[in-house]
Amino acid sequence: MQWRRGLLLAGIHVVVAAAMFVQVESAAWPMIKANTERNTALRPPAPPEEGTVAFYPCDGTWLLLTPPEEKIVGFANLPVALLTGWHQPCTSYSGLTAIVESQLDTSTCASEITISIILCVLVFIQWFMVGGFPIVRPRRWWLEPAVLITICTLVSIFLVVVPVIREFSIAPMAVALLAWLCWFFILIWKALRFGWRRWVVRAEVN
Repeated sequence: MQWRRGLLLAGIHVVVAAAMFVQVESAAWPMIKANTERNTALRPPAPPEEGTVAFYPCDGTWLLLTPPEEKIVGFANLPVALLTGWHQPCTSYSGLTAIVESQLDTSTCASEITISIILCVLVFIQWFMVGGFPIVRPRRWWLEPAVLITICTLVSIFLVVVPVIREFSIAPMAVALLAWLCWFFILIWKALRFGWRRWVVRAEVN
């Protein structure tokens, strides 16, 4: 096991994920705090004045379009995203969000912080394992799936923070997605090959 490599990749992806969580959550945080206060006070929000338009970010309608930051982190951590359903502020579409919010109420400060911490822990575990146990060893080090995904993630983060080229930030993650698919394919192939060899050895012994 290459535990130093695992710790390095895990640290990089946890920092990226935490930064993206903070950036995406910051847009909804004022409404989340207001929602927490309303839930604590057990009273409904005041109706809007006549002639005004009410805008509630936490009603789930404003996030129908996923921000690029969420897409980047989701593609970079595809196994965790598939396992938990990932998370967007003020929504309850994922399994993890539903479990946490069933205990801490919907779209509250406590639930949002808890979900973000859980996801960061899962991201760390995922990359410690993926980085610590490289599945292939290509001649070009940057073609190893874990390294390639990390490089694509960092490039996307650079693109997303530059307004002029922000629209192109998802492009490198298409390469990361292909790298994850290759990683899954190699993992399944090696598992099947290992199982087949064990079966052949047992058959020869018997």
